Amino acid sequence: MKTLKSVIFLMLTSLFIFSCTSNNDIELIDPSELNQTTEKSVSAKTVVEVVKSHLKSDGSFYNQLNPESSMTFDLGFQFSYPVTLSYNNGTKVVVNGIEQLAIVAKDISQTNYIEGINFPFDIDKEGIKETVFNETDFSIMVNSKDTDRDGTPNYQDTDDDGDGASDISEDQDHDGDYTNDDADNDGDPNYLDTDSDNDGQADEDEDNDGDGDFTNDDSDGDGQADYTDTDSDNDGTEDGDDTDDDNDGTNDSDESYNGGNGTDGSYIDPAMLPQTILDYISENYPNASVIEAEIEDNGDYEVYLSNGVELYFNSNGDFLTTGNDNDSGDNNDGNDDNTGSGDDNDSGDDNDGSGDDTGSGDDNDSGDDNDGSDDDTGSGDDDGSGDDNDESDDDGSGDNNDGSDDDTGSGDDDGSGDDNDESDDDNGSGDDNDDDDSSNIDTASLPQTILDYITNNYPNAAVTKAEIESNGNYEVSLNNGIELYFDQEGNFLSMDND
Repeated sequence: MKTLKSVIFLMLTSLFIFSCTSNNDIELIDPSELNQTTEKSVSAKTVVEVVKSHLKSDGSFYNQLNPESSMTFDLGFQFSYPVTLSYNNGTKVVVNGIEQLAIVAKDISQTNYIEGINFPFDIDKEGIKETVFNETDFSIMVNSKDTDRDGTPNYQDTDDDGDGASDISEDQDHDGDYTNDDADNDGDPNYLDTDSDNDGQADEDEDNDGDGDFTNDDSDGDGQADYTDTDSDNDGTEDGDDTDDDNDGTNDSDESYNGGNGTDGSYIDPAMLPQTILDYISENYPNASVIEAEIEDNGDYEVYLSNGVELYFNSNGDFLTTGNDNDSGDNNDGNDDNTGSGDDNDSGDDNDGSGDDTGSGDDNDSGDDNDGSDDDTGSGDDDGSGDDNDESDDDGSGDNNDGSDDDTGSGDDDGSGDDNDESDDDNGSGDDNDDDDSSNIDTASLPQTILDYITNNYPNAAVTKAEIESNGNYEVSLNNGIELYFDQEGNFLSMDND
């Protein structure tokens, strides 16, 4: 009888061991067989879930050369094995290495998961052994790894190094895991390395197309992304020493998205333009498309259209001015205008060979700077070409608007509105696109090039007034409040928006 009891006991013991033993040598333990008290641990559950995120569907590690990275990269430590974990059903398991931890991680689910751990246990943190005594200490350890110091621990952070690219987008070999990609082999994977190829150029400054994502740039088309390529344009000069990494003709120092200060503006995807700008272009230039868009340091926008027109908008998307393809952000005088916007406040240009004082097409749009004195250059009306509003007669020509008859009783010395003294209006060029020597003309007599320009660019607008200046230039007013200026040949010069 005693022998029979012994046999039955051995059979039951064998059955229990068989039912709880894994074919991967993980030791499952009945809680009653341990004297230790297991503490519930959210941190233990988190660690196992983090490890599972770095496993393939078959349970193997993506990073087979460094499986410990499944913990060290995201958590900053690994267990000093063995450790004892407990499932939510009370079963305990002794884990003797990272491979066994992977087996546990692979099989966890919403109904079968790790709920606790035996304290105390040891961890290895960068070669230094530390002892974790309780859940509070464990939680601090799990949340301590924060590479970019943004307050979000790595295992919860989608951009661990804070370089502007998500961790998964830095999966260089596209195998589904970003922990095994290390372009410069310095021990730091790309997603934790702000200079992945160690070329002296930060990853975020290798966004050579300026679209906000540096992981999709391959300037030399060699199949290697620029941020992992030490010579992005394959010109023989490493990016850190190259003044034009992508060989686009613009120095990196002028490209804010490429490590520069963006003094020439930063190119952006036209689709990123504010909707107010896109609507303006659609309404006023329905036959033109945007070929290039820039955002300046002050937030203003510059947009280049396929018809050669350049449009300028403020940071809110409100229209400011326009120019043409000859960089008419200046007044056609060879010098930049003071404001750097399309033309001088979009009111035309005085074509007098000098920049306009206020940045408006002419000096206060009157040919005169309203300072009560003759203008130095003779441009404007000071010497008999109009009126400088200084309450005195301008050499007997025009009218000084003082309510008294002029010297001759005529608009000017010969009654023509011009004293023909070869010193009128901007050295004989008429007035600043708005002088008193302009003559109204029939719209039908406008050059065909002007009519075509208006039809193509303002199909919904009608001409309400057309004038020809004494210098042969044209001024055309539309019923939408826009005034257009053209040269003698009918070439577009500038625009004024009333």
